[in-house]
Amino acid sequence: VEAFQDDGGRKFELWWTPPGGTKELVPMSNLFPPGQTPSKEELTQPSTPAAPPALPPGALQQVTIRSAGVFGGPDLFNQPRGVAVDAAGNIYVADTGNRRVHKLDPQGRELLTWGREGKGDGEFQEPFAVVVNSRGEVLVLDSISGDIQRFSGDGRFLGRLPNTAGLYRPRGMAIDQQDNLYIADTGGNRIVELGPGGQPLGTFGSQGTGPGQFDQPTDVALDGDGNMWVADTMSQRLQALDSQGQYRGEGGIGKADTFNGPHVIFSRDAIFVTDPDAGQVLLFSRDGALAVRLAAPGDQPGELRVPVGIAADRQGDLYVTEVGNNRIQKFTVNR
Repeated sequence: VEAFQDDGGRKFELWWTPPGGTKELVPMSNLFPPGQTPSKEELTQPSTPAAPPALPPGALQQVTIRSAGVFGGPDLFNQPRGVAVDAAGNIYVADTGNRRVHKLDPQGRELLTWGREGKGDGEFQEPFAVVVNSRGEVLVLDSISGDIQRFSGDGRFLGRLPNTAGLYRPRGMAIDQQDNLYIADTGGNRIVELGPGGQPLGTFGSQGTGPGQFDQPTDVALDGDGNMWVADTMSQRLQALDSQGQYRGEGGIGKADTFNGPHVIFSRDAIFVTDPDAGQVLLFSRDGALAVRLAAPGDQPGELRVPVGIAADRQGDLYVTEVGNNRIQKFTVNR
């Protein structure tokens, strides 16, 4: 018997290896408090619930991607995870292992670096996600503290949005046109919406594996209609919720842990999801159908090793952080 707590979450799991079998999770329905003897009826496995309704099928697109540049490497990055692109095409990278943020120009040349390990202003414990708001300010989510720090485009500290929503090990962040923030609260098994000043506006989801519930989500993206696309990592699915948080459907994604979990971006009427374990990017159409798997695992240009963060510029080019190769790779998308 093996018991452990997944990184980034609050749940406790019990695993066992039956005689002649392989390791498997003990269902919660088979766990009872000390001194309580279950009846035969209680030990009977419940029937498998019906699968949630799928999103309407759509036409699959024949899409390819081509590497358009490889930026950085082990001399610059140490486990980069978050990435964002501003209106001018500058690239911002949350360099998690080095506890800092890099600004690169559109050609991938380094312009600026700021931050160091610590808990003060302009310091980071675990910078994980980054977005750029409508004013060109750079917002960086620290997964350990749950705080979001706000910087000018040249790295000047502007303020801090404290973790008043009780975020626990949040791994992903998105921003809408009104500069509201949507946080994938990984350990809290929910999506939290914050106003531009950090004030809580709402929460979506709860712990579980049912429709609209989450098991350690690692990222969220918004499409043009305000729908939320959530990487529900431990349930291995991409869930779609409408702007009010109502469940719309889901699609399957690959197995991953929560530290190097899948991330999501909406670009040019499609949803792109990183698949860290497979070394690929998954492309979903807006009706939730998996269209194609892009790239292949490896270390060469056009290949990916532990891709985590993903962003898109105004031309629809993609930028992917590779934890395994300590680099950023740019892709053009051919439709």
